[in-house]
Amino acid sequence: IVALNGREGDLLQCKSSKGAEAGWDAVKEVVAGAARYQARFAGTRFRRVAITNQRFTSGAREQAHANKVVLMERPQLEQLLAEYPVGSHEFEDEISSLR
Repeated sequence: IVALNGREGDLLQCKSSKGAEAGWDAVKEVVAGAARYQARFAGTRFRRVAITNQRFTSGAREQAHANKVVLMERPQLEQLLAEYPVGSHEFEDEISSLR
């Protein structure tokens, strides 16, 4: 996901997992894609974010730290959804507006 707001932006890579922990694939993918989007949106400062519906492994945490990638895990997602509830009709309306 690429989110832009003026000269600021977020590059987000999302991974879902049925297991207890997600590996570092999301970190690797958001880092790999950053150069492409930086070239496409020259002058935009991007924050790189990896998101999972579970937790990240210690290896993923180490790689995220080394590559300056923000990690977002299930507890943060639950907090955001509690703070900013989204109903299915709102989600469907937003998806329909993109078509």
